[in-house]
This record gives sequence, C-alpha cells and structure tokens, in this order.
Amino acid sequence: MKKLALVEYHTILPVLEENKRTSTFAYAVCDGMIDGEIFVNERLTAGIIATANGIYYLFGDTYDQEFQRALFSYIKNDVLTQEKRFTLFVSSIEWEKIIENYFNDSFRKIPRKKFLFQRDIFEDRKRELDNFIYTVMRIEQNIIEKSTEFTEQYYKEYWGSKEAFLKHGFGFCIVQGQKVVAECVSIFRGNGFAEIDIATHPDYQGKGLARLVATYFIEHCIQNDITPCWDCNMDNIPSQRLASKLGFDHPVEYVLYVR
Repeated sequence: MKKLALVEYHTILPVLEENKRTSTFAYAVCDGMIDGEIFVNERLTAGIIATANGIYYLFGDTYDQEFQRALFSYIKNDVLTQEKRFTLFVSSIEWEKIIENYFNDSFRKIPRKKFLFQRDIFEDRKRELDNFIYTVMRIEQNIIEKSTEFTEQYYKEYWGSKEAFLKHGFGFCIVQGQKVVAECVSIFRGNGFAEIDIATHPDYQGKGLARLVATYFIEHCIQNDITPCWDCNMDNIPSQRLASKLGFDHPVEYVLYVR
C-alpha cells in the first residue's frame, strides 16, 4: 500500500466516479478542497481516503490480498491507536463483508441512505414555497458569527477553517433579529458535488424553513453545474421526508462504521 502525492490524487478519480456510493468528502480530498491522505494499491484499483478529522472512504475492488493486509495493519496500528474520530465509509457490500469479518464486533454499524437528485421533481415541488415571506441570504463571515449550529468550530472541523469554507463552499440561511434560525451549507464539496447539511433553530422548526433554505442551496447548485447530495441515517425519517420534498429519490442503502 503506497501513499499518493498530492499531485497524484486525480489518478484515482476514474475508480471513484464509476461508483454511485462514493462519498462527497472523498472527492473533496481529491480536489484539494480539504486536507487528507490517500493510500492505494500498486494498480490503483483499490485504496482508502482519509480526511484530517478522521473520516475514511474505502473503495475499489476486493481482490488484492496484499493490499488488504496492509490496509488492516494501517487501520489497527495507525488509525485506531489515535484518540480522534473514526468514521469509515466503504464503496460496496463486498467491502462491508470483509470489514465485518475481520474486525468482528469492533465497530458499530450505522445503516444509511444515499439519495439521487431528480431535478424535474425539484422544479415541480418548489412552487409550493411561492407564498413564503422569509428572506434567505447567502452565508458570509458575519453570518457564521451569529450561528449556533454551524459555528466557526464546525467549519474548522469539516473545512479546516471558516475561510476555506467561504472560499470553496457555500450556504444559505434565514436570520431573525440577530439569530440564524435556519441554514443549509455544503459540509463537503468536490468533483462537481456538494453534500448538504441543514440545521433549524428549535423555536422555528415545523415552519418549512429547512426546505426553503435547501431550495436556495439547490438552485445555486443548478446554476453552477453542481450536483447536490443528500445522505442520512436510516432511522432519520424527518430527513428522508424533507429529501423527498426537495427532489431526492431512488435511495441506495449502505452502512458506515464508527468506533
């Protein structure tokens, strides 16, 4: 298993792009949007992508036994010995079986759904928001300072800094008084994809504000040839309902692993 140099990250894009389960953060690392490392086998047919904050994506074929041995050694000796976060996404059911067989009950499985964006459904359903009177704004630096959910610490965790987010990411929000009451941001962005993250202040939930800010987010994606992405836990029914209203359909089920 070898570590790729930054200038080599693009070489694994063909393998990532042929799989619909590829996580947006994997593309974000490849594009240099966020810090991370990539380890691959000699033939570039399998590898693992690691973000600086402890999120991993295992991808490619499962035939290379030498790669698997090096991979398991890396996870046991270099990853799990650290006290930081460990969240592992994998690209296939085959990799799920291999991980579960090798690590037994070491990890907790979290069932997830990944949805595909259907623009025609989105365009048809967004008319339902025509009577909303809230003002939606682009998230700028002064907005981040008012947020209680997507704070400066949040952007440091996922983007490295709020400056990196403001330069490469985007988001939209609703402000009431001096309080951000709803916001939708790109938690990750790369290779023409943007992963959605949404938060609504408890006092303003149930008013459709999450749908409204997400609509602005998606319209921005469409205008800039970006594909919006929606993933959520299997038991998060409100998130799945909102996804449906925004034109996300045809869910693909998968699991992720946490320590």
